[in-house]
Amino acid sequence: MIYVDISDLMSFCRERTHVTGIQRVSMQTLAKLVDLAGPSGFKLVARHVEMPRILATGTEFFQSGPSDAARFCSHFNVVHLPAIGKTKAGEAFPAQAVRIMRLLRVWLHCQWKIAASGWRPSGPGWQRPIFGSNDVLYFPGGIWAFEGYVRKLERIHAETGVRIVVFVHDLIPLVMPHLVEDPRLAERFERWLRRMSAISACFLTCSQSTRRDLEGFFVRSGIRPLPVEVVPHAHEFVGFPRSRAGAPAKEGERGYVLCVGTLEARKNNLVLVKAWANLLARHGRGLPRLVFAGKQGWLNEDFKAFLTREKRLSGHVTIIESPTDDVLASLYRNCLFSVYPSLYEGWGLPIGESLWFGRPAIASRTSAMPEVAAHYVDYVDPLDIGGLEAAVECLLDPDRLASRTAMIAGMPMRTWEHVATDIWAALQRISRAS
Repeated sequence: MIYVDISDLMSFCRERTHVTGIQRVSMQTLAKLVDLAGPSGFKLVARHVEMPRILATGTEFFQSGPSDAARFCSHFNVVHLPAIGKTKAGEAFPAQAVRIMRLLRVWLHCQWKIAASGWRPSGPGWQRPIFGSNDVLYFPGGIWAFEGYVRKLERIHAETGVRIVVFVHDLIPLVMPHLVEDPRLAERFERWLRRMSAISACFLTCSQSTRRDLEGFFVRSGIRPLPVEVVPHAHEFVGFPRSRAGAPAKEGERGYVLCVGTLEARKNNLVLVKAWANLLARHGRGLPRLVFAGKQGWLNEDFKAFLTREKRLSGHVTIIESPTDDVLASLYRNCLFSVYPSLYEGWGLPIGESLWFGRPAIASRTSAMPEVAAHYVDYVDPLDIGGLEAAVECLLDPDRLASRTAMIAGMPMRTWEHVATDIWAALQRISRAS
């Protein structure tokens, strides 16, 4: 039997309205895995967030395709708390006191919702899994925050010999520890990766770049070599057909350049707005608007301060926070082109998504980003403001933009069905291995 873990999804969905990033990838591939393997082809397993037990259930939820966080929580008996929010900066109480009060409020709200709903974690649909040496336990997302779960997995592996497979999407906490929200994350991530390496049969990654990072970690840490297979992510934006030609939008709808991603320091948004300020000085009102689309992240104070200080950018830079899929699809479809100057990525979903909608892209030539679309994308050094400005000016030329758009129309693209097929083949090979 193949088991697919959804613990990461449970933890993520309970405090968010919709999924993004790695969780979005997990949702999409799970839906396609169900289509591929059938309703009983595998089981879901999780360390349920409402109780410290490992439980298994069926795949019915994913048989209707990807869904939002609230529906996910409702189906899997998770208390959905997106309204609680985060502690705001500048609260009157000391930071520690605010944190304790918030945690207490979340806990009380959680207990009230459980009591009001009459929910019982041991009810129908959830069962204790019985693992065997021929079974495969697949982790599509990270569980480095669940140290108790990892300890339990170590015991289960020692007792049953279940074959564990982990998908590593990136090594950001180890490659760029100074650009993660919690300075302790690098230590926790490394500890998790060491422990999972000791019990895993195989790792999957989404790019050759991440594979090299992972294999380099093995060497530096003195860890025995482990098989690492690359399963590239998709270009597909689920729920929206591919746009093979850049059909003109209504007048005025394409007067902007799009940058999609979490508003955090690693995405290098500060360099992009500095380049836009320079471009504005040269092109004036003829310069298209720059639109950022993504949730608010961390270590982004310099970006915010620059926008506040540079009054001339007012009206030329727009931020759309946490857009829905419909809004994001419209933004992709109607932009001139997209820009993705991130410092490091395990893949770079917005690059492929832009191409899916037939819109050219500028991206960093670092880490995995050139693997997303090879020569179909214009690449820049993310720290070279002048080079970024030159790349933007090049695509502002109508002839160059038309040429790039025509090239993208003939590009072969991966769908999430392709990704699921590759993952399922890998899991079956591991299950059959003697």
